[in-house]
Amino acid sequence: VRIWKKATGEDRWAEEMHLDHRAVVRSLAVTGPKAKTALLLTGTATGRARLFALADMKETMLDSRHTGAINAVAFSAEGDLCV
Repeated sequence: VRIWKKATGEDRWAEEMHLDHRAVVRSLAVTGPKAKTALLLTGTATGRARLFALADMKETMLDSRHTGAINAVAFSAEGDLCV
């Protein structure tokens, strides 16, 4: 997954960061505008979900792993629940 940021005062986007998942990323979601914290959730073909705070890109470890591919992820409107 690549994180892009719009360059200040320009019409172009620059790559800010690359998150190496070492697996095919099948799904991702970002919290909506009502959420208290901006979060990124990814799901891979190997069954691993990863949760990142967009402010500093720190990863929160999730307790479980799926036995199959994660084909979809989502957040609640408030950003306090993810599936």
